[in-house]
Amino acid sequence: MSSGDGTKMSHSRQWNILVVTSDLGGRGGIQRHSRTLIEVLRGHLGLAVETCDLRLDGTWIRRVAGLSRGLFHLFHSRPDLVLCTHVGLAPIGLFATRILNTPYVVIVYGVEIWGIESCKKHRLLSNAAGTWAVSTFTAAKVGELYPSASRPVMIGTGIRNSFFEPLTDAGTCPPTLLTVTRLDDLKYKGIDVVLDALKLLRKTGTEVHYVIVGDGPARAALATMVDDKDLSDCVEVLGAVSEAELLTQYRRAHVFVLVSRYAEGPNPMGEGLGLATLEAAAAGVPVVVGQQGGSVDTVEDGVTGLLVPPGDPSAIARAVQALLYVDTAAAAERPEIISTWTKRRFGLAAFAERLRVALHEVGVSV
Repeated sequence: MSSGDGTKMSHSRQWNILVVTSDLGGRGGIQRHSRTLIEVLRGHLGLAVETCDLRLDGTWIRRVAGLSRGLFHLFHSRPDLVLCTHVGLAPIGLFATRILNTPYVVIVYGVEIWGIESCKKHRLLSNAAGTWAVSTFTAAKVGELYPSASRPVMIGTGIRNSFFEPLTDAGTCPPTLLTVTRLDDLKYKGIDVVLDALKLLRKTGTEVHYVIVGDGPARAALATMVDDKDLSDCVEVLGAVSEAELLTQYRRAHVFVLVSRYAEGPNPMGEGLGLATLEAAAAGVPVVVGQQGGSVDTVEDGVTGLLVPPGDPSAIARAVQALLYVDTAAAAERPEIISTWTKRRFGLAAFAERLRVALHEVGVSV
């Protein structure tokens, strides 16, 4: 890799990375992934990391202001590599390459890839030195839909150590199902189907308590849906919670459920990976997830949880029953098995190693 003046850089010097983010302090999965990424680049890989938090959406005035701020960071910090945490932020990287001869990498997640294709996305991905995907599914979709992009590298994500704590035996009766998600689109996240599965469970005599953590514009619609399905007595919507409370909810849950639907085109849906699923698994909770999209990376089917057709309430109900009713010995061993599997693949050390490999492919040796 070359510096901005075209000279060859020594591997003995510290590498300087500019990470371009959007709403870095937000609660969303991309924002949380970005914070962990920065933590690992600094703490595990010893890189000098500067962040540039901006927005390139909204009005043209906001876009111009964000672009100007990004360019200021570029010229001020003169990084060795620009890491764009979303394809929407990649124009900053393209400027870095065109103006300063500085390479850039784009991190890709999900629906922004398998939604509507555009010439702009093709240009931004094809000029990037690297494309880093959060799941094997997303990586494959980049190769399929954007063949001119650099070969995608799967980096996954990293789950912080605080999530790898023993499962709390709350002794609750009935058992608790948990979903953690932003309430933007109930159909996308499959909450409507989970509610239908609850009704089926009731018919078989299986009583469960369903806790939903998250907030968003669809919360009122969710309350109406719960009432319409006559499930108000067994569904609890907590809204947005602190990280400490989130950890508590994971540790109290008996089964985590997130059965997101998948669709391509103008109204794309689907999980790029499933950060909340991995957090639940880190706590030793078995998971039920949809068998489409990046969710398949978050579970070893039949070991750490079960994959189900996301639109099938009967399949979801059967999966929940299968995970709830296991023999005592298996139930005692299961949390450690699930947590160990998750840490081996998605702990911070595993994430750091994947980032090390990905950085090496774009010329950064750490």
